[in-house]
Amino acid sequence: MHSNTLLESFSNTLSIIDNNSYSTVCCPEFKFRFVGNLLCEQLGYSEPELLGKPLREFDSPVQHLCDQYRKLHNDVLDHSQPISKEYISIVPMSSDTLILHHKLSPIIVDSQTIGVYQKTTKVNAIGVISLIKKFGELGNIKAKLINASSREDKPEFNDREEFILFLITLGTI
Repeated sequence: MHSNTLLESFSNTLSIIDNNSYSTVCCPEFKFRFVGNLLCEQLGYSEPELLGKPLREFDSPVQHLCDQYRKLHNDVLDHSQPISKEYISIVPMSSDTLILHHKLSPIIVDSQTIGVYQKTTKVNAIGVISLIKKFGELGNIKAKLINASSREDKPEFNDREEFILFLITLGTI
């Protein structure tokens, strides 16, 4: 079976079991093959508008992070041994700030990586929301990306952001 057909089949299965989510499936060319309804809603586009196109083509609060997102996807695609990557996006929206935890996993068929499944969940820990709501109010108007898989990735955060991430990491909030 052709890899595009298999990827399409996987995406169709996700549309049944993971449709009400922020999750995505991208082909090696970094184009959407599946987009969960919650992500469509946040981006302000329908799934048919997003399918077959890269995120870069759409006006969104994370558009400036496309190169970083693509690098993480390529890291998953380019390894001879299957690896997963995890990262966190902090996305100021007009009415709220989203904290999204992403886990990238390769979709492998016959020892070939044919795509990347990004399982995304919204962080809803008690206390995190009240602390993070002020993120946008404090002059932070751009989304940030934290590569949770790499110890070498050292993003620059202000003191408040570092404190919030410290509390999240400890699991105290």
